Amino acid sequence: MPKNFVKLHLKTKQALLLNSDAETVENTVKAARKYTGRQDGVSFIRGLHSRTK
Repeated sequence: MPKNFVKLHLKTKQALLLNSDAETVENTVKAARKYTGRQDGVSFIRGLHSRTK
């Protein structure tokens, strides 16, 4: 495991490993909403969050 991940895990005592780009984006939004308590967000028309090779 990357050293930064281990340091973060030891600090927060929580970790979430995800399998796909869609899962990552969806769960990042959920985590941000829970952490901040805000429900609104910013979105972009035709935004690209990943690219397959």
